[in-house]
Amino acid sequence: MTQLITRYFESEDKALAVKRALQFQKFPPTDLKVFKRSDDLVDRLVGEKVEEATAKAYQAKLKKGGAVFLARATYRPLGAAKLARAEVALAGAADMGELIEEVYIKDRPGETVRIFNDHP
Repeated sequence: MTQLITRYFESEDKALAVKRALQFQKFPPTDLKVFKRSDDLVDRLVGEKVEEATAKAYQAKLKKGGAVFLARATYRPLGAAKLARAEVALAGAADMGELIEEVYIKDRPGETVRIFNDHP
């Protein structure tokens, strides 16, 4: 299972700092995104499996500035979801109230997890 973690930051710099911090902690760069424009944001976030109500709230906030951060927390690095939650909290993500900012996504069949490159 993959956990999708999203947060809104009032400063684009904070969102980019979280992305850099998680890359330093060995998150794959393709699992981290920062959205800076509100144009078609709802479609892009819903395409990533973010709840539509949350995506609309992010778009409304983003029109005033800031950035939306998205992390796909998989098995790599170990404890990825916990690390991502800690970083976004440390950076001061905006409180979005009751909105759903974390979603579990089923991994597609056929994808296998390998911890060691040379071990089946």
